Amino acid sequence: MLTYSQQSDYPVVKVGVILSDEQGRILLTRRAAEPFKDFWDIPGGTLEVADFNAETGACREIKEELGVSCELLSLVGIYSNPERDPRYHALALVYTGKITGGDIVLNRHVAEYAWFDPQTLPSNVGFEHSRILNDFKNKKISLLSIKRRIYAEYTEKPFAYNDARFKDRVRAASGAIVIKGNSILLAKRCREPFNGMWYIPGGHVLVRETMEETLVREIREELGVSCRVGKLFGVYSDRGRDPRNASVTAFYFTELDSERFEKNFEVNDFRYFSLSEVPELGYHQNIIIEDIKDFLSSPI
Repeated sequence: MLTYSQQSDYPVVKVGVILSDEQGRILLTRRAAEPFKDFWDIPGGTLEVADFNAETGACREIKEELGVSCELLSLVGIYSNPERDPRYHALALVYTGKITGGDIVLNRHVAEYAWFDPQTLPSNVGFEHSRILNDFKNKKISLLSIKRRIYAEYTEKPFAYNDARFKDRVRAASGAIVIKGNSILLAKRCREPFNGMWYIPGGHVLVRETMEETLVREIREELGVSCRVGKLFGVYSDRGRDPRNASVTAFYFTELDSERFEKNFEVNDFRYFSLSEVPELGYHQNIIIEDIKDFLSSPI
């Protein structure tokens, strides 16, 4: 097991963008500092509490590292292997995108940049980015749309989170989308925040857990059953969704091994709701329900 060089009580959320040009080449940057000094990687950095969401944070990082503006096109995935970074447990949201303005000017963390043909990528690639680049190169059909509904109440204004432990850190979480026919399974909270409100079950990622392992653990804790985690549906990260801390939540289609649910200190009821009759949800999750309805009604 990797021993981190920096203390890590909770995973650090990173964002990166695979930038392509009109010839289909990929832009990579060569690192100027450890870890992985002189290795190539996908440009990006740490998501910050001040970012409105992961998408705006990814564009900010590209501006800071390369001096250019970019447009995000799709989501490659979320990568949460606890051993991908020797400093701490870092999970990464990776997008595809294109440069939309400005000339490339490197900051002090970047030694150089280069455009590569996807078929002839360098061998010295850090942070597990070779796996990410292979996913991008070989599975383009599985790229996820970044079009989604936005919780826009705090788009242009800050939000005062109330958990001092995370005032400078974005937390990661996983959520389970359990569909039966035209209904979705919801759980009812019996503690703050959103005490007495229904929500999509799930919870926060712990150090050395993958996103999928988190979801298996959380469903066991919240519903009392085991589950199988399926495909990633989408990632929601808009400012103010959780009053405690800035958060990035990945929602997965999930199958339960049983429906013999057990009440606990956090959840005291469970029910399937028709997607057309979902009540107001905690964590402002009704936007996710609308996106799920759109997804399930779209032609395959």
